[in-house]
Amino acid sequence: MKKLYTTVLSVLAAGSIFTAAAQQQPNNGGFENWDNEPEPVNWNNMTTGNLCFLCGFGSSQRVFEDNSEVRTGNASARIESTNAAGTLVNGTMTTGQIVAPSTTPSEGYSITLRNNADFNHPFTDEPDSLVFWAKYNVTDASDSASISVILHDDFDMREPGGDVSHIVAAARKRFQTGGTAEWVRISAPFDYSAGTSTSPVAYALMTFTSSYTPGVGNSSAKLWVDDFEFIYNSPVTSVEELAFEASVYPNPTNDGRLTVALGSEMRNGMVTVLNVMGQTVGQFNFMNDNQINVQIDQPAGMYFLSIRTEDGQATTLRVLKN
Repeated sequence: MKKLYTTVLSVLAAGSIFTAAAQQQPNNGGFENWDNEPEPVNWNNMTTGNLCFLCGFGSSQRVFEDNSEVRTGNASARIESTNAAGTLVNGTMTTGQIVAPSTTPSEGYSITLRNNADFNHPFTDEPDSLVFWAKYNVTDASDSASISVILHDDFDMREPGGDVSHIVAAARKRFQTGGTAEWVRISAPFDYSAGTSTSPVAYALMTFTSSYTPGVGNSSAKLWVDDFEFIYNSPVTSVEELAFEASVYPNPTNDGRLTVALGSEMRNGMVTVLNVMGQTVGQFNFMNDNQINVQIDQPAGMYFLSIRTEDGQATTLRVLKN
């Protein structure tokens, strides 16, 4: 598998608001580039998997370049399930390596291999959600497609069955599209309470499947995917505002109770709590204080504390609620 790296430089301007940040995206998320395996560049299927001896006899290409079913560009990825010796073979496309240690489907997984660049996706950002476009031919209860993206620390993570102590965040979703007549936009939020790692994100393990349960489902299932990207909704700070140092504890919080330390000076202003979609879910005023108590009465997940003082100083802190 060849490697192709993608970083998007985003610039937002509206009046005095301006920010520029390199936001990492899935490599070859448009599935325009393919190698000679054939596989999408940066992605793998069963043909480069680590398969048991008997599994190898039943292996076949399950991911295909499709130049007719395309949302944008010249290609999409078509992922197909099939049947081998009476067992469903799930169509799978992953940035890691597909591993089948035995002929028992439930024992299979995809894995990040840090020592092999063909089977890992270096990644250090913290997106809020993922979005892609899909077509799926199954419309009854016989099957569903799925996506799984695991943001993890410096560890050979596997999915399913990975060690949660190395997971920073995860986005998982099963879905159908109502047939193949139209492309359907699929989105899923990242859950930053899905694991317990407090280390920085080092890799992203991304996996699409045309049949979500190993060894079970519809052997005729076909999934087309295109235009896969990550969404970043972090609050934007004006260049006219003066940043100041602030901190929050405990972080993560188990009950939503937080203390925000505002520095050594006494200040007046407001703390606004935002969810990952940028929606306000709480506001707390402070007057002549150098700390303020905040309560997040919301489900577990990631939140942003946007802190602004009456003299124009501002900063934003990220917090996790378990």
